[in-house]
Amino acid sequence: MNEEEVIALVAALGSVRVDRASKESGAPQVAWGDTFLTYEPHGRAGGRGFQPFVTVVTKDYPGFDTVSDLDREGVFRVNVAVGRALLGGDRNT
Repeated sequence: MNEEEVIALVAALGSVRVDRASKESGAPQVAWGDTFLTYEPHGRAGGRGFQPFVTVVTKDYPGFDTVSDLDREGVFRVNVAVGRALLGGDRNT
């Protein structure tokens, strides 16, 4: 799958807001080109405090993540938040 196919697949789940970081969106320049998908039932996630459950990252972030080596043509990373239940419960216990 390519980046656009992943985004379309997740967006088709329903109640998903797709935000593409760009100059026009007001996102920091380092994030331009990345996509953030947020679960938004009934339009309630429009305010602050909601986190994306899927991110599609298209490049390395200097000083944060360069190990992924994403600065290559056609390479991207998909991060998916699966929740504590799938991780085996509360990580603090």
